[in-house]
Amino acid sequence: MPEKEPTEFGNESYTEALKKKLDLDQNYEPVEPSNMKRQTYIDVLREGDPNKDKTPADYTEKLKEDIRNRDTERPPRLGAIEAVTQGKSELKWEKPSGVDYAMGFKIGTVLIPNIVSTTQANSFADIYGTGWSPDITLFYERQFIQHDHILALGLQFQVGLTSRRGTGKFLGGVAPSCPATGGTPATNCTFSTNSAVTTNFLTVPISIGPIFRLNVLRFIRPYVMAAGMFIPFMESRNDAVAGFRGYSFAANLEGGIAIQLDALDKQNSFEMYDSYNVKHFYLTANGQMLITFASNVSFNNLGIYTGILAEF
Repeated sequence: MPEKEPTEFGNESYTEALKKKLDLDQNYEPVEPSNMKRQTYIDVLREGDPNKDKTPADYTEKLKEDIRNRDTERPPRLGAIEAVTQGKSELKWEKPSGVDYAMGFKIGTVLIPNIVSTTQANSFADIYGTGWSPDITLFYERQFIQHDHILALGLQFQVGLTSRRGTGKFLGGVAPSCPATGGTPATNCTFSTNSAVTTNFLTVPISIGPIFRLNVLRFIRPYVMAAGMFIPFMESRNDAVAGFRGYSFAANLEGGIAIQLDALDKQNSFEMYDSYNVKHFYLTANGQMLITFASNVSFNNLGIYTGILAEF
């Protein structure tokens, strides 16, 4: 192997020669590794900050505080969905078309109760009066044919509850105890047919039948319904005498309108759909007519009702 040619520093290695060459430079001051420092991005930012003498942790907290203050000065940004529901977005949300079923409730009263028994001694109005008595009804509707802008045809099931309170009546006048003169009954005694017995008349009407809704109008939708009704009833007394129970059959005819409320509160409408899958909700108003058949107690009544309907 040929020998290495000598350099200007003799036979020394290149590294040793470089060190000696650097030592010849009088202005060179070696830097110890301990004095060498690598700056981070935070250190660079701190160079121009008056609070640079603080620790890095303090400086980081200050930056966070500045960001929080800047965010509080800005108006809050709405999320995409929230902006749509508040009408502050170019986007428009749409519920899927089509309704599968509906449910709701209604409350009303019979205008003039026309309840007659084939064996009654006093009329229903004499005992229970003709005043307002609340009639509460729950209903569920399954729609088999449905179009949002044409019509809907379904089957509706209803169950209701009505209670009336009355006072018993005697068949004839009963004279109270009053003094007699010379063995002759006093002629100024008053007679009464009222009894101290109170009675309660409870009905639970149940009906099922087809319902037709016309959806041509956007916000006002008329409907009609014809159903068969089964009316269990019970009359109870507050004395030792047993009450009376029975049932009747009737035809239930209804007609009314449903006023759509979606447009009145779009944000609430969207939340109801998002949370409960409610596609539309309505305020309803309707009239009802009962025609009894094949029963000992007839309920030939006319009633008015208002309620809430939700479509899913």
